[in-house]
Amino acid sequence: MPEFREAISSAMQREVRQRCGFGCVFCGKPFYDYDHIEEWSEVKEHEVDNLTLLCPEHHREKTNRLRSKEQVRIANANPFNRRNPSSSPYLLAYDGSSCTVSVGSNKFVQSIGPAYKEPLALNGEPLVKIRTEEGHLLLSAKLSDSSGSTILSIEENVLTYDTELWDVTFVANTLVVREGRRKVTAKIVFEPPSAITIERGYFSHEGLLVQVTPREIIEKKCNNIISGITVSDVPFVRGICITDAEHRGMVPPSTAAIRFITAPCVEVSR
Repeated sequence: MPEFREAISSAMQREVRQRCGFGCVFCGKPFYDYDHIEEWSEVKEHEVDNLTLLCPEHHREKTNRLRSKEQVRIANANPFNRRNPSSSPYLLAYDGSSCTVSVGSNKFVQSIGPAYKEPLALNGEPLVKIRTEEGHLLLSAKLSDSSGSTILSIEENVLTYDTELWDVTFVANTLVVREGRRKVTAKIVFEPPSAITIERGYFSHEGLLVQVTPREIIEKKCNNIISGITVSDVPFVRGICITDAEHRGMVPPSTAAIRFITAPCVEVSR
């Protein structure tokens, strides 16, 4: 009969993630296993000080005795992601010539070429953009917290995030950032080769802040709601362009499929 092994509690897992900077202590990759430095078969219990994060490659090396326990302890005491203000870069596997970007209940479906397409822009700044190069679909996005500070960046498929966040999990294809218990700041579902869904998050530029929920985009200055919009294969550079009154004249109307101006009421041009 197999020996019973109690699961590591969620609180203990979170404490280990926070200490390790939400990534493998050797390389910082966001996919990892919870490893017992002294094997569970020997200690028969879960203790925070004996737990660390190892990516599958480094976990396999430790299991095969190509990494010693002492090497793991040294890395655990000085994790890769804690030596830097942002996480180890992670390359997302996007390719092809078309893309579907969903932001809340709003969807941008486009054939993509070498010039940037911009599904979402605030005050003229593209905060989600995509292009192709030699058959590769290159995705870029910049998300903030509720104060407007950048917490997560994707630069042409290279994902990094702030290692000082309260909690970050990357399970299967879903990345979740939390600012506290049951307080989700961002939730992104990656669906390579050609789709991404931003279910929750914030975008900010020059005083304009929007919040994304599963149902809508909320422009926070005037509490305007944007929901249920689909932009599909239109000849515009931008999909949804949100602009406040101060930047209205700086953003030509012809650049966006759908343009919102907060003044304080939303003016919509299609």
